[in-house]
Amino acid sequence: MFGKGNKKQKVDWFKNVSFTTAFKQGNSVTKCSAVVWGLGNLINKQIIKGAIMLAFELAFIAFMVTFGFGALGDMITLGTNVQTEVYNEAKGIFEYTKGDDSMLCLLYGVITLFIIAAAVLMLTVSVKSAYTVEEIKKRGEAIPSFKDDLLSLKNEKLHNLLLFPPIIGIVCFTIIPLVFMILIAFTNYDRNHQTPGNLFDWVGLANFKEIFSRSGKLASTFWFLAGR
Repeated sequence: MFGKGNKKQKVDWFKNVSFTTAFKQGNSVTKCSAVVWGLGNLINKQIIKGAIMLAFELAFIAFMVTFGFGALGDMITLGTNVQTEVYNEAKGIFEYTKGDDSMLCLLYGVITLFIIAAAVLMLTVSVKSAYTVEEIKKRGEAIPSFKDDLLSLKNEKLHNLLLFPPIIGIVCFTIIPLVFMILIAFTNYDRNHQTPGNLFDWVGLANFKEIFSRSGKLASTFWFLAGR
């Protein structure tokens, strides 16, 4: 009944559905899939696919509760406890108490933000997947099994499979370090504010104002190097 062109058209239609369209036009199960990831798949007997999405949600919640919220708080303050030197009378030596590390506070905060972005992406996938199953049922067609989804990775979704590893590599080893270094420019990190002995703080655009005012050590160093 359907030719190759019609099959390709159906595939493209499901692929190009936006999150907004899926959420607005979807039924209550599709909307609830934004809260319980994979719900639409689980109800429609796509057990493995739905369970994988739900496992990602539970892992994300556990991460945020045990580490993520604390990392975001530390990113805002960049640490509050400074490393101090304390004399140990029993040993007759000076010991250092463990303080916060502003560099790690910033790094862990940036990583947490990217994990949150990945969670938002997974949320959209959950809703769009539920809406796709909903539309397939309305058309009276067979709902793809997990095996069908795996086979699609060898055919129409092969590009997704091949691009996934390099994209993850670019995000982890290029984009995250780049964002981290850009944010460093908005702090007072210098030789007098180095961890773990000292903490550094957010200073906003103060460094850029000093550079373009052509006054101070930072401006003289920057323009000297820029003119070479």
